[in-house]
Amino acid sequence: MYEAQRIKDALRDAFSSKTSDSFTNAATVLSRFKADVREELQRVTSDDMNRILEKIEKQKPLDTHEIDTLRLWIIGDAEGYVAMENNFKDWLNEFERLKGSIEKHLHDDNSPDQLIRLHGLLEDAIRVAADLSNFLEKKERVEKFEKAAYDQNPDFSFLADLLSTKLRSEDL
Repeated sequence: MYEAQRIKDALRDAFSSKTSDSFTNAATVLSRFKADVREELQRVTSDDMNRILEKIEKQKPLDTHEIDTLRLWIIGDAEGYVAMENNFKDWLNEFERLKGSIEKHLHDDNSPDQLIRLHGLLEDAIRVAADLSNFLEKKERVEKFEKAAYDQNPDFSFLADLLSTKLRSEDL
């Protein structure tokens, strides 16, 4: 796992210096740590996953614990993010505000001042739209898994190849 002190230092530096470089460094450190966390989760559940794959390949039904383990591998990241995210309504409100501002500027003249203002609004709207899209994509993944997993006769065979590849990977 990633060195805890390095994470703390990167977060502290970003918060205290508030520079683009310090936040870029923090994002890099956090991204590596996130990958390590995912790999550790897969490592500690790989034996269970091997047994689950055997059952899937033999077309045997999965029990609740096995479905939960499968859930961790397939949508655990999305569930974790959806559960902790608390800015969705703020993003929707901000997107609506930006939408209105952009629509007003569509009929402005093409003066440099108006164009640069519109450019700034568009940059902000793109960022907010990306945040909304990311959240909704993860939420939709969770919903699709739930629907498939609790179907009368769930078919997990489509996941067998993907999971087998992950288990054989050196990077679990």
